[in-house]
Amino acid sequence: MVQRLIDWGVDTIFGLPGDGVNGLFEALRTHQEKIRFIQVRHEEAAAFAACGYAKFTGRLGVCIATPGPGGIHLLNGLYDAKCDGQPVLAITGHTFHDLIGTHYQQDVDLDKLFIDVAAYNQRVMGPAHVENVFDEAIKTSLSRRTVSHVTIPKDIQEWPASKERRSSANVSQHSGDVFANSQPLPPDQLIREAAAIIDAGAKTVILTGAGCLGAREELLQVADAAAAPIVKALLGKGAGGFTIEHPDQAETVLRDALAYRGPAIVQAVVDANEPPLPGNISAEQALQFAKSMERGEKDRWEIIKTVLKDKVREVI
Repeated sequence: MVQRLIDWGVDTIFGLPGDGVNGLFEALRTHQEKIRFIQVRHEEAAAFAACGYAKFTGRLGVCIATPGPGGIHLLNGLYDAKCDGQPVLAITGHTFHDLIGTHYQQDVDLDKLFIDVAAYNQRVMGPAHVENVFDEAIKTSLSRRTVSHVTIPKDIQEWPASKERRSSANVSQHSGDVFANSQPLPPDQLIREAAAIIDAGAKTVILTGAGCLGAREELLQVADAAAAPIVKALLGKGAGGFTIEHPDQAETVLRDALAYRGPAIVQAVVDANEPPLPGNISAEQALQFAKSMERGEKDRWEIIKTVLKDKVREVI
């Protein structure tokens, strides 16, 4: 599953761990150099984060939750994605495949629960089913700009991938990670009607949204012809995303961000063991830092080593 997400270009997933998705999280752990997991405080926040990610990147947003209450908590954020027309894929765990419907722990029928919010809503039945289902789910979300949901029983998550365990009708590699984004154009008659309305206006104002991204020159021509000011909605501002993954990249990335024609968002990947301390600290601050380490910070030795390395670099 995780490899298929990577094949589709997914590099970020939001969620909250739970024993009903342990198999999926192990796959995320072993692929952490290619796909980043962002843990939230509540599954609802994971769905909202995936929706926001889709809005501001134009890419597929992905969230994950454990069975039962975890999956239920996703609903609020997923309805936000559905109502705002954003492509989001929700992945949930399920109870053991042979205990579904027997009132076992967290046995909530998520297939039925998501039937209204998700345009594509399926349960994975085995390893040979994974690629086909995820391909269809992702294509549905991207092409229809809506929510898709896939649920995987917790024991199936740990079954080894095998090309032999498939039905004769399930042709290997018949499904593909290929998608061509469509750009539908309105009929000429509607364009002429819109032009007539704009031409007849006395005090025309243009409110632009995400639909105008990539049409800068055309928009400016219309604004000039109509003598109309342009007001940008939040998603129409066209913010560009930039990432600094290493200190050596800072100058180049910041230069590109400053030269970007529009708002720019710069993300810096930081060392989790680098404490947020000022460059020059007082004796009192150093004492309080030492006390916090002593109280039982689980990564205290890694943090201490990082601080010592920083000091050695300063001396050298």
